[in-house]
Amino acid sequence: MTINEIASAVYGTYRLAKRDPGGLAYFDRSSEGAVKSFYAAVILLPIHAVLTTVNKWEFLQKAEIPTWFAFELVFYVIGWTLFPVLMITITRWVDRWNRFPDFLVAYNWSHIIILAAWLPLQFLRLTGLIPLPVFHMLGLGLLVVVLYYRWFFFKVSLDVTGGMAAALVASDYVLGLVIFQVSESIVYGE
Repeated sequence: MTINEIASAVYGTYRLAKRDPGGLAYFDRSSEGAVKSFYAAVILLPIHAVLTTVNKWEFLQKAEIPTWFAFELVFYVIGWTLFPVLMITITRWVDRWNRFPDFLVAYNWSHIIILAAWLPLQFLRLTGLIPLPVFHMLGLGLLVVVLYYRWFFFKVSLDVTGGMAAALVASDYVLGLVIFQVSESIVYGE
């Protein structure tokens, strides 16, 4: 992907975050663009690796690093692909298959703006500038904003009702929690 394509996609996510349905126009919504949107996972992988390393530092002092890295990488890929794969079936089932590329590019690129909002909060927690209860309260507020953002672009990209968009966002959220819990249990025994 070119820098211009990436910048355009990130700007599209920003426009969608501002509740502008025109944000979709900044994505390459072709089949090729939908596949290319997974490049967002590549862009975010180093940030994910750093955050995971910092958050699991004590565990890593006694872990087998190659095994840990392999498991983390597998769960990272699962986290990026499982819901989009399920959406292939769902979009066909609800007669929105023609809108699947629109959804996929918005979904994948949305991770960048979500992480951009999450990083300052993580920084404040990791540096001890805010106590853990404040971090949890702010994190909950950010979660509500993210779920609303996702609801909006699910609704716009798939051209579905608000109720259908809410059900899809809830499904994505629950699936994400399940993947997280399974990975924490397998990788960290938590």
